[in-house]
Amino acid sequence: MTAPKPAPVERVTENLEKPLNDKRTYRVIRLSNKLEALLVHDPETDKASAALDVNVGNFSDEYDMPGMAHAVEH
Repeated sequence: MTAPKPAPVERVTENLEKPLNDKRTYRVIRLSNKLEALLVHDPETDKASAALDVNVGNFSDEYDMPGMAHAVEH
């Protein structure tokens, strides 16, 4: 049995504007499902974190389901 191939990842850019004293490195990638991710490498930390920004809100609620966007956010 062979292992499945990993999904392709496209490198979008590494050339992001940042302050001169910022020691972190940044990379934007696009996953096979078209989701873009900003990767940040900080050599001075031993922690990892993740965040997600979804571009929807209460204006995306269906007429018959008010509050659904708020419910999903939790």
